[in-house]
Parts: sequence; C-alpha cells; structure tokens
Amino acid sequence: MSEFLRNLRDYIQRHLPTESLDNLSVGESEVPFASSLSEFDNRQREANQSIKRQLLRLLPDKDREVAELIDDLAPKAIAEVIGSTPEAVQKRWERFIKWLTPVAVHLDALVECLPEERDKWVMERYLDGQPLSEIAKAIGISQSAIEQTVKRVITAWKKAAKQNPTDPVSAMVDNER
Repeated sequence: MSEFLRNLRDYIQRHLPTESLDNLSVGESEVPFASSLSEFDNRQREANQSIKRQLLRLLPDKDREVAELIDDLAPKAIAEVIGSTPEAVQKRWERFIKWLTPVAVHLDALVECLPEERDKWVMERYLDGQPLSEIAKAIGISQSAIEQTVKRVITAWKKAAKQNPTDPVSAMVDNER
C-alpha cells in the first residue's frame, strides 16, 4: 500500500474504525464466506484507488507529482526529480496531507454541500476524471469557467479543512452564510 493511502487509511481508521480482512484466518467450512470477504477486499482496494485518483486531482501539479512519487521514492530522491530540496518536499507533503485528509474523509458530503447545483455537477465530473474540455462541452460553458469553478471549490475546501479538520462540511456551511 502506498504511503499516501497508508496515511489516509490511518486517519480514517482513527475516525471511522474498521477491521482489516487480511488478518482473518479461514477454515474449510468458511470458504464461501472467505470468498465473499476476498471479493469485499478487492472492492475496497478498487475504492481506495478511486479515492486516491480523486484526491490527486485536487492537488496542483507540483503537489500531485510529490504524492505520486512518495510511494516509490524518499524525499531526497523526489527533490532531485522535481528540482527541490528534501525539506521542501517534506513540507509540501505535510502541508497538502493536512488539508487533503479531512477532505478525503468527507468528500461526498463536501460535494453535496456546495450551494450551486452547477458546482456540484462540475466537481462530480472533475473528481471522476473527466477532462475539463468534456465537462465544458457537456455543460455548455467555457473551459476557463470550469477551471475557475474547480479552483474556487478546492480553495473553499482547503479553507474549510483548515478551519475544522474533523468536520470541514460544517465549516463550508458556516462559510456560505
């Protein structure tokens, strides 16, 4: 499991405890149940990868590059790749994980609490990986308007996560008032 997902999982487990299915032992009489557990584990892994893809889309290019490389490289090696220092890489990692983790836990609710239906529609499609040009074409507005919406929403989510890391949705609602 990547460090990115491990940090995210650790945070989620602290706030939403779950039991790992990997540690369960299975007897012969439990094989049908075990295959169901295995299928559940596979779906959970797929869901984790989907969440990771969604969260990476929320990061600026430099941060996204660090997040993608952190699974395979140490901060020193990442610094060499992106032309930075290990300290700057570590700081960047800490900064974006601090706001991104609460957003990850509440992502669906954050989308739902957006006051404008168009913003919800844009963010749902953006998080699903649709290119900005396709979103713009489908909604009938310019790609730059889509980019502005995405930037505005991400900025609001960052602010809400900093204001209330345990419940950024409440912070979003309060900020809209």
